[in-house]
Amino acid sequence: MQQPYYTTPYLLSDALASRQGVALVVCVQKALAEREYYTGEIDGIVGQETETALFLFQMDLELNITGSINSATLEKLNIDTPEWFSQ
Repeated sequence: MQQPYYTTPYLLSDALASRQGVALVVCVQKALAEREYYTGEIDGIVGQETETALFLFQMDLELNITGSINSATLEKLNIDTPEWFSQ
């Protein structure tokens, strides 16, 4: 089994925030999958496949290419930026 490659593009301070972070990543993965950028498992983990999908999406939309979740990318994916989200 491939080990996930973790990144922390946002600050999460407790267990509740961690669950919120997983939920946000799930939303991002679903949105990227709907646009045919992501083909991996919808698991809420920012692994290599998620980062690659983000990178390609950002490149195609001429966003700042980070391969991570940020407000501009969420906006283009039509996902509301959560209040707790910090880049």
